[in-house]
Amino acid sequence: MKKYAFVPIIIAVVLFLVFIFFPNNWLKSFISDKKVQRAATELNPLMFQGDYVQKKILKEKNSFPIYGSSELARFDPFHPSNYFAANKKGFTPFLYGRGGMQSLIHFMNFASQADQLKGKKLVFIISPQWFHEEGIDDAHFSPNYSRLQAYDLVFNQNIDSKLKKLAMARLLTFNTVNRDQILSTLYKAELSNTKSLRFKADCARPIAYLNWRLLQKKDLYYSLFGGYQRKRHQNPKLVKNKSWDELVISAEKYGRKRAKSNPFNISNEFHNS
Repeated sequence: MKKYAFVPIIIAVVLFLVFIFFPNNWLKSFISDKKVQRAATELNPLMFQGDYVQKKILKEKNSFPIYGSSELARFDPFHPSNYFAANKKGFTPFLYGRGGMQSLIHFMNFASQADQLKGKKLVFIISPQWFHEEGIDDAHFSPNYSRLQAYDLVFNQNIDSKLKKLAMARLLTFNTVNRDQILSTLYKAELSNTKSLRFKADCARPIAYLNWRLLQKKDLYYSLFGGYQRKRHQNPKLVKNKSWDELVISAEKYGRKRAKSNPFNISNEFHNS
């Protein structure tokens, strides 16, 4: 019986080694172009917190990134993805955002994707509710935080050093970041000239580099599975070949039908619940 007790441990070790040493290029070959294109409207948190699929999408000349938060998930016939599916303009919107994704989260992502975003047109939707004295709190930060992008920031040599330090100082106010002792040590060393802290950071850097590479590998595995196809409520007749004024009239009619039971002109679905 004792001999068999080691079998699960051996299997676990073998699987872990396969996970670690499976070549990245082989993994990338399983992530099809069709899967990457579909990811542009999936609003998948795993994609937001990763790098690989975003880089693939942004490399496409016809990708048009739109950054925001929860409003991007409000699909109706007038949603940008549906409008540009009906009216071919030579580009495809790439949606990035969900509830609680405020400017700090977007900054971390922009820093990771700077090479792909350089010279590219994009839309950045700024939500009024982001602007309050305390800024983003742990409850909204933690679910949207990307450990991979936090490590990207450490090894990013292209970002302005003052901006980098400002970001690190802000990130260190969150428990999620402070619990990662390797990462927080490197951040603190970046902000301080203390010799002892610099020495700790030098010792931690090789482990941080290994963590960073493992997170990149993890991102590739997540990219294999992706999210799910969202119901987009498309109705091309409402938006195809219409001027801006015609779209406004059409959208008002569409909205009025769905806000009949309340005096606030908001969706009945939200009002009733």
